[in-house]
Amino acid sequence: MATGDVQDIINRLRSVMPPWFPSNGPVVTALLTGLATSGSFIYGYIQFMRTQSRIATASGGFLDLIANDYFGTNFLRRAAEPDSVYRARILKELLRPRVTLAALTQMLIDLTGRTPSIIEPGTPGNIGALDIGTLALDEDGCSINSGVNNQIFITAFRPIGNGVPLVSGADSFPSGLDTGQLSLVDLSQITGNLTDAEIRAQILRTVAAGIDAEITISS
Repeated sequence: MATGDVQDIINRLRSVMPPWFPSNGPVVTALLTGLATSGSFIYGYIQFMRTQSRIATASGGFLDLIANDYFGTNFLRRAAEPDSVYRARILKELLRPRVTLAALTQMLIDLTGRTPSIIEPGTPGNIGALDIGTLALDEDGCSINSGVNNQIFITAFRPIGNGVPLVSGADSFPSGLDTGQLSLVDLSQITGNLTDAEIRAQILRTVAAGIDAEITISS
């Protein structure tokens, strides 16, 4: 069985040498070792490149290059995201359905872990209609101006766990003015692997062409 190490290649070289040629002398051994060292490096590099040419076995920057080949800069590795997680996302994204509301809903569930709210004005089941579906003032359904065409209203929810470390939320305990864990923060302090920009970009990549998507991102 080929191992590709230096000794393996020396043995292979010796196996094809003429039987009358002295194969164990110090000079010959030195020459064979030099050739085998280069050959072993090339063999190892070929094996490495073979693994980096497939999504299932690629790693590190090569996995990023594969993602770039398929998606350009629209599907980048997240901060501190391991190869196994990024690889799974790439494989799922390659065959992801697009355009339909079901596809959009599933994409957001995969992305955020939470079911979005999607309202399509042209669908009576979303907004209600006279004698159709379930509609009650301030209880269910919504009010839409007439003439709204090719438009959907999407509310996507951030993953559970995104926030500012060591700072309490509104109405939580313990916090108080100038004491505890209460602080004024801005969006740059929010931590989490998924950003609002990525959520928005993925929505726009999934909706059908010509559709005006009104996007709201909420916690």
